[in-house]
Amino acid sequence: LKCAIYMGLNQKFAYEKVGNVWQNRGKTEKPWKESAFVATTATLHLLMRLTLLLS
Repeated sequence: LKCAIYMGLNQKFAYEKVGNVWQNRGKTEKPWKESAFVATTATLHLLMRLTLLLS
């Protein structure tokens, strides 16, 4: 249950970061740093879900 809650929060955080990237795209000079962080977070989230499904 703790993992499910953590993953839900992690996913929500990732979606919020994606929204911030699009909002701040014109303001920041390096949006790729944010998108790289979102990509790693999403990959980690998928890996955790896959591990839970297989166990």
